[in-house]
Order: sequence, then C-alpha cells, then structure tokens
Amino acid sequence: MPDYPEVNTVHAPYHFVPLSRWVYMPDWAHLVSHDVPFKEGYSGIIEYRLTNSTPLCVGAEQEKKADRTTLVKWARDPVGNPVIPGSSVKGMIRNVLEIASFGKFNAVDNQQFSFRDLSSAKNHYLHDIIGKSRVEPGWIKYDNSQQKWIYTGCDCAKVKHQDIKDSLKVSIKNEDPAEEKYRKLPLSRTFTANISDEEGKQKNRWARSLQQGNTRGQFVFTNNRIKGRGKPGDYEFSYFFFNKRDRPTSDQIDRQVSALFSNHRPEQVKYLQGNFCPTNGIPVFALTDKSGNRIEAFGFAKMPRASYKHTVQDLIDRATKNHRSEAFFDLAELIFGTIRDNGLGLKSRVIFSDATADNLSEPQLYLSSTLILNNPKPTFYPAYLEQKSPNEYNTYDSDTTPAGWKRYISRKPDSGKLISNATGKNANVSSRMELAPVNSQFTGKIVFHNLNPVELGALLWSIELSGDERYHHQLGHGKPFGAGSVRLSARISKLHGNTQTTQATQPDVAWFRDCFVRQMTDSYPETESHKWQDSPQIANLLAMSNLNDNQDVNTRYMSIDSKDFQRAKNNNLRLESFNSLHRAEPGRFARHHVPLSFGEGRLGDLVDATSSRDQELLGRKAEAKEARQKQADEQKAIAERQARMASLSPCGQILLELEEKLAASQQNDIPPLIREAMATFLSDDNAFKSESAMQLYKLARKYEYHKKPKKKVAANKAELNSLKEKYKLEL
Repeated sequence: MPDYPEVNTVHAPYHFVPLSRWVYMPDWAHLVSHDVPFKEGYSGIIEYRLTNSTPLCVGAEQEKKADRTTLVKWARDPVGNPVIPGSSVKGMIRNVLEIASFGKFNAVDNQQFSFRDLSSAKNHYLHDIIGKSRVEPGWIKYDNSQQKWIYTGCDCAKVKHQDIKDSLKVSIKNEDPAEEKYRKLPLSRTFTANISDEEGKQKNRWARSLQQGNTRGQFVFTNNRIKGRGKPGDYEFSYFFFNKRDRPTSDQIDRQVSALFSNHRPEQVKYLQGNFCPTNGIPVFALTDKSGNRIEAFGFAKMPRASYKHTVQDLIDRATKNHRSEAFFDLAELIFGTIRDNGLGLKSRVIFSDATADNLSEPQLYLSSTLILNNPKPTFYPAYLEQKSPNEYNTYDSDTTPAGWKRYISRKPDSGKLISNATGKNANVSSRMELAPVNSQFTGKIVFHNLNPVELGALLWSIELSGDERYHHQLGHGKPFGAGSVRLSARISKLHGNTQTTQATQPDVAWFRDCFVRQMTDSYPETESHKWQDSPQIANLLAMSNLNDNQDVNTRYMSIDSKDFQRAKNNNLRLESFNSLHRAEPGRFARHHVPLSFGEGRLGDLVDATSSRDQELLGRKAEAKEARQKQADEQKAIAERQARMASLSPCGQILLELEEKLAASQQNDIPPLIREAMATFLSDDNAFKSESAMQLYKLARKYEYHKKPKKKVAANKAELNSLKEKYKLEL
C-alpha cells in the first residue's frame, strides 16, 4: 500500500452517503398488499450471477484456534459446499435500494453517546464539565416495586494495590480490565478498613489496615488508567466504597443509567449487571451539578464520561422527522416488508434463495493474513457527523446531522491474503478468514410477487447498481481490507403479468430499470441545477462503488495506539468529502414536500391526531392534491384541444383559435383579431367552405364588429359585405 503522510487528513476504509432532507414515499404506498394484485403488477423470478472482483469471505461459523486467533469460516451448505446465504444478499441489495430511492434512515440504535477528554486542562470536558460539576461515589440499583433505577450516594477512599496484596494475598494490577479485578475481589464480599483523614494537596483519603479496621465496605475497580508523567506505582490503586446514605435520591435516572450501559465496554457492563453487590447494587461515580441536586451522568471511573445533549435519533430528526415517522412508508419497506402496529405491517414481496457456487469448491478456499476485524465507533464525530465549518467541530451537542449511510469503499487490496494489521499483543482479538479467490461465481434466485414496474425496476437497479459494470457491492467480512467487492448481473427468467395487457408484454431488465429512473427523476424535488441522477446521494453511492477509480484512496484505519484520532482532533481535521463530491442539498430543498399517499386509506390510522406536524402534513397534502388535480385538468384540456384541432380543417383551426382569443380578450383587442381573420378569409389565395365563412360572420356580429370601433365602422361593414358576396352567404 502507498505511503501516506502522518495525520494530515482523517482517513478510513469507509465513507458516508449524505443524509437527505427528502424521504420518498410512493404515491401508491396505501395500495400495497400481498393479497390484492396491482393492475400493472408482475410476479416472477430473477436469476442473478455474483462474481467477486476482490477476495471474498461470507462467514458463518467462527472457530477459536490454539494461537488465540479466531478463524472465520465460509458459510456452507449441509454437504460442505460454499454458499452465500440469501439473507446476506438481501441485506446488501436493500441497503442500496434504500439509498437510491431516498428511503428512511432509521436502522440505527437511539444511542446517547458520552465523552471524556483529558488532553488539555482548558478543553470542554475538564474546564466546562468537570470544573463546573461535582463527582461523587454511589450505587445504582433497580427497584422492582417502583419499576425504576434508584441512586444512593456513599463515601469512598483510595486503596493501594500493594496494601491489598499484603493484607489479602491478592494481586491487583492497574493494566487488568475491571472485570478481571472484580473476579478476584467480587462485590458480593464485604471487607473492613480504617479510613484516613484527608492527606496531601489532593486531600485524598486512604483505606488502610484491611480486614482489621472498623469501617465496612466494598472494593471498587476501574479499567486501566493511562499512565502520564507520574511513576508507574502512582497508578496502582483502586477504591473502597463505604457509608452508604440512608436515603436514595428522588431523581429520575433511567436515561442516565441507559447511557452508562451503552457507553462503556460491553464486557464490563455485562459483568457488573450479573455480579452486583446484593445489598447495594452497581458502584458508580455520579456527575452532578455543583449543588449535588441534579445527576447529569454516571461513570465507572472517577472521571465519568459526560453524556452529549443529543441522541443519534435527535440528529436524524434535524434532517427531517420523516426518517423516523411510522406514517411514512419508503420504497424499501413496500418491497421488503416492514413492521407496524395495528395490523398495518407489510409482508415481503421478494424471497432470496441462497447463492450456490458455480466454479468454487472447498479446497480452493485459502486463509487470509491475521487481521483485527474491529468496528469503529460513531463517537468519532469528525467522521460520523456532518462538519460544515472548517474552524469548529460539530459534536453530538451541536445542531447538525449524522454524516449518513456508512459504506465501505470499493478498492482492490494490495495482497491476495489482505494486509495484516495485527501485532502479537492483540492476538486474542485477531482473526483469519477463509477467502474465495477472485472471479469465483455464484448463482441465485429472487422470487418476486405483485411488484409494479417501478418497484421491480428499483430492485433490478439495486441488484446491478445502475447497470454499469464499473460499480461494485460490498459483501461479507474483511471489507475494510479490500475484501468483498462483488458484481451482480441479473436476468428475468420468468415473468407473469397480473392482467392480459401486462401478460402480453415481456419487458426486459433495462425497461424496468428505466421505469424506476423515470419515477425518481419525476418525483425528485429538483431545482434547475439539482436532479436525482446528479444528487449528492447517487453521486457518492456510485463513486464509492467504483472499484477501479479508488486505488489512490487512503483506506487504512487510523491508529489508536499512535494517537492518530487525538492528533486529528487537535489539528481540527475531519473526514473530507469523498473525491471532492458535493454533499449539501440546496437550502430550501424539499422543505415543503409531502407525499400524496401520506395518511391515505388504511394509513390514516398511523397519523397522530394530536401531532401538529402530522396535521400540517395533511394540510399540505390536501393543497398538493388540489394543485395536482388542477394540473391534471389543465393537461386534459390541452390534450382535448389538441385532439379537436387535429380533427379540424385549416379554416376550422383558425376559427377555434379565434374563438379562444376573443373569449379571453379585452374589448379594445377584439376588432384587430376579427380583422386578421377576415383578411385570411377574403384573401385571393384562400377559398374556405361557406359554412366556415358563416361561422366567422356570426362571430363578428356577436362581438359587434359592425359597430365598433366607430372610426372603422364603415370599413368593417364593407369587410362583412365582401365576406357575404365571396362565400354567397344567405342570412
């Protein structure tokens, strides 16, 4: 892999398709049913061929090896042949369809992240959070009778690990995880100690004379403290909790407890939830206001993680609340099915079979290098949140939006075995994968039922990623290392129309795909310079999928050990737009857009009568329906006029246009219009039927051409007489 400069950019193997302010809800959403056929619907079978352009591992079983690494084994059928589960292909296709059809961004946990930043005494965490708050020890315990968590404060002292070893013959080390320390001295045991007075500049109190003192309590452990300037021995201490208060706080703390569990290591949380102190509960440090009256957050260390103001879903709502609205059904939900209350869910109308290998057998699989298959966390806001200002970060406290749909970048690996990122010290979290060689082929089927042409087109567009062979899906394990870039080609092997008309035609893949493209083009709330096919969403989706164009993209993970993330923050770096593509939508884009199917038919049961937003949407929908009906009436009138004009003779067309103009004209504009028509009929070059001349004569009399304007009455009468004489009109 090429050499890259050190931390002058934020780089990662993934990027984000930007979140849109528009959620497309098809106009037929209220009509979708598994049992009631669309008039223009189709059922049938799509056969697809999947070919990998980079090594591929679609894993199932994971096996722990003697060297502490994990082997990710290929998914296999009952006789041991490699297969790709239908669910894997389905999830891959659905994700693309959600993006391409501007679907809902709602498959995310509503996490409220927290942070702790010890890099500078002047930063937000130490200066504004810790500096303006109190930290006190205590216990949280779930009260079954009240159905809520309760917090009770206590006192705490530090205890040296050497004292524990001397008195209890138990070795506790700073670098061990908290749960390992608790296994040696569990919370279920009570110990005694003598508690010192406050000592030194930090006014620490110490637990000494262990198991010989007068104060009863529990040992409380934290994870490894990151060593700074002090001596290694300065970090070898834990805590002793004692003197639990008589009365718990009355604060409602369920939200803070939920944030505590979601923002700490799962192993530590799971241990404490299953091995709490029987009488007291789980030990915590509470971050409170200066008065100690309001609990802001809980942590498992004395520098607790502070919760951000917004949850992930709060920030999604900043784009549009339609992303999370139960009353909105996007195209993916209509096709793949969705869950709703009150019997308003939808069954899937597509079924994916497993894809079987055509040219791959088990002996051809080979092992990758040793890899760390870690998942980056969305707490790194320079990448996971939209960053608009070059001088200031948006965080989960800001009024911003998530960066969008996370996609791994299609890029060929520099080694067929993939480049290892593992070292000896992390062997216990490293893996090797069974890989299929490049150009392995699999075939599978998708059975579809009662899809209209746009829905079937959306499915086919998503399978073939617009139909352009340059674009690749990402499938399976090892995507951060270049594995899993696959292409799919599709053909319709069986097609049955719901009516004789649809059955009589047998459109191909391209025709259905074009139906989807036309629908999205017509539905997109475009401006003159902003259309669906040119939107930031489609442009970024396809650019990240272009395997051959991304070889120069730095897709390496940044290093935690080398403090790349911290240095990136210190330098105010962020994940720049992919290939310099635009990410922002126009300022007023889709601001007042509302789908005509919102609240229609049975979907009306999902509209909240108490929600001002839902009622506003209903009002805007009524206005939009009225405008659409007016437009339809105008288009119908134009079509009828065009048909009528086509059926008329040239003179009949002249008279029809004259009638329309006269009806819409002011009095002063009428005589010139009639005079022009008279000149045409009286010209020596024209000889129209007398019936047409009679119609013109009557129009002229109706609009008093023989009386107005007074200055031209004589001339006008002369024209009328000439018309009578030329066409021998009998009045």
